[in-house]
Amino acid sequence: MAFSVSEEVFDKCPNLIVGICVVHGVNNSGSHPEIVELLRNAENQVCSSLDLETFKDDPRIASLQEVHRAFGNNPNKFPPSHQALIKRVLKGGELPSISPLVDLYNVISLKHVLPAGGEDIDVCDGDIRLTAAKGDEEFIELGSTENDPPKEGEFI
Repeated sequence: MAFSVSEEVFDKCPNLIVGICVVHGVNNSGSHPEIVELLRNAENQVCSSLDLETFKDDPRIASLQEVHRAFGNNPNKFPPSHQALIKRVLKGGELPSISPLVDLYNVISLKHVLPAGGEDIDVCDGDIRLTAAKGDEEFIELGSTENDPPKEGEFI
């Protein structure tokens, strides 16, 4: 399996940096109190360093809003994942513990104010490519069974 980024992505976002971490042999089930504690600490960090009225002005959020606008997305209607997580926390919400890996990439998103996500490579067919969506691709969120296709032009 290979990972690649299309030229179109770099044309629209020339300063984009993508990090990849591949993990094998992980039991992604059950409850892990130490990971939930990391999540709660990251939520507390967000609440002590950002506020609901001005968090979108933070350069780490504003820069990703510009990226979303570059591919035709309204970041206020369809916010970048880290922006949505931060807003939820700032509104007083506690993020649910979903699974160890989801919890960990939510910790990364909150702690570093950047989008993070994951793919189950055991169920991926072929290579993974970051590119602009045609709008007819199948997308099933981790833990879901429903298809939620991306918007045309959205980076997937």
